[in-house]
Parts: sequence; structure tokens; C-alpha cells
Amino acid sequence: VDPFLVDAGDAVGVAEFLNSRVQGDDLVIVSPTMSWMVNGRVADFQLAAVAVGYGTPHIPADLPAERQVFDADYRLARFVVVDKLWHNWAQFNVPGVAEILQDVAEWPLIFESGDVQVYENVEETVFQPD
Repeated sequence: VDPFLVDAGDAVGVAEFLNSRVQGDDLVIVSPTMSWMVNGRVADFQLAAVAVGYGTPHIPADLPAERQVFDADYRLARFVVVDKLWHNWAQFNVPGVAEILQDVAEWPLIFESGDVQVYENVEETVFQPD
């Protein structure tokens, strides 16, 4: 399992960084291993893939949007956190994740702790609270 694990210190560092910047309803796409530590609206990469039309090993592509509390489309996220689980498992096993990784890699890399990278979406499509 080592190829998928996130170092605890790296996870805490990323969570502290994000929590000092997340505002209100900011959407953060982050692996389940760290999501519980992050403020805001959090979703994992599988929900992000489903939100843009892909089925995943655990969630069908036709899951009705009303079953979700919020839209997990990564293009609406303020931050996307990428770790070894994305690189070593998800991009090979979850349809759409490789494409999401390619897109997110074009965003500014604003923080890195060990094997964890934080990208910020600076496009106008980012969710803006009312």
C-alpha cells in the first residue's frame, strides 16, 4: 500500500495551508485521506470525475445531480490537491482522472508538501458565493 499512502506530516501541512485560505463555500477536490481535515466543500477525485460525466469503479456516471449536496465539477473548484493516490491508482483505474490531472497540471502550483501538490484554479468559472 505504500505507493498510495500520504505521509501524515505532509497531509497536515497541506490541510493547514488550505484552511488558512479556504473561504466559505470554496470547493476543494482532495483525496479522502485528507478531506476530513479540510474546511469548505470537499469532494474526492471520483466525485469530480462523475461530475464531468465519467463513471467510476464506485459511482455510476448516471448518478443524478440532485443526489449530490453540491456540484463537484473540478473546474468549479478553487483548489485541487493531487497526491500519490491520484498518480499511482486513480489515473489508471478511474475514468476521467488522467484527463483531469492533465488539465489541473496547467493551473498554478501554489503549495507542495512531500508528494502532495496543491493547485489553484484562477479561471473565472470558479464558484463565487452570493
